[in-house]
Amino acid sequence: NLLPKSELVADRIEMAPGNGDAVILVCNQATMNLKEGKGEILRAGGQGVSLITFQAVGSLNLARCDVASLSVTGLEEEESTLEILPGQCFKLDLLTVAANPRSVGSTYGRLIINGGEVEVGYLKLNVGGPGSLTTSILQLNSGTLKASYITRFNDGTDQVFEWNGGTLSNREIDNGDQVKLTIGAASDVMKPLEIRLGEGGKQNFEVRDGRAIIMPTAILTNKGALVKTGDGTLDIQSKCTYSGMTTIKTGIFRVTKSGSISNSAGVVVELEGDFQYLSTEPEPQKPGWLKGVF
Repeated sequence: NLLPKSELVADRIEMAPGNGDAVILVCNQATMNLKEGKGEILRAGGQGVSLITFQAVGSLNLARCDVASLSVTGLEEEESTLEILPGQCFKLDLLTVAANPRSVGSTYGRLIINGGEVEVGYLKLNVGGPGSLTTSILQLNSGTLKASYITRFNDGTDQVFEWNGGTLSNREIDNGDQVKLTIGAASDVMKPLEIRLGEGGKQNFEVRDGRAIIMPTAILTNKGALVKTGDGTLDIQSKCTYSGMTTIKTGIFRVTKSGSISNSAGVVVELEGDFQYLSTEPEPQKPGWLKGVF
């Protein structure tokens, strides 16, 4: 437990839990400084779960963090923000970002990716309480977020994921295989997870192999543009409302089920790209909306 305004200085931290959990709790602007930004936090065997919980994060100065579970959650009336910076690498099985907006005693956890790389099996965005969020709890501004599943747990209409730049990609597995990236709510009865595309930017959706699925319980919104790269398939199954351009550089961009991208300013298919429209929704018939670049 790192106490308020304390600092942990080390070259390396190895987490080797026995049958229980190994927990590092960072609270009230505590600082972790590992080898002046070149150190590591690594799981080192054991039967337990290596777990790090950040509350009211101060600063985390390291090069690499490889643990089973990491959560970002606020203290009462405190905002807990974990910022990922250029050169940092996080590899996690489970990443939880939680907020609980209430009229009294609200707690906010936020993850801001401003560079570096975050690779996670399951990314859970958890919003509870009767209030409304005043800001997104996940921001991808630059760098790379690789995931297998992204879900949200709440039944409100809050926008919790703001994608302003950088790359959202399917996760790479150690043995070289790829898994599909699924984005949606935790249950079909919940309202969609809104992924708000930053206005004026170009968001890169990279699917190297396999398949990335935008479930009907998720939606891409706002005025940003989407660029599809990688040899895999991006499958749009929801009615997206973003109004920027859609550019397919490589691989397959497919609209299926009741998916729609009719609000997009247009679709540009480059030489190595493949656009497939298989949705039950009518394809837009705007002149010049679909173009090929050869």
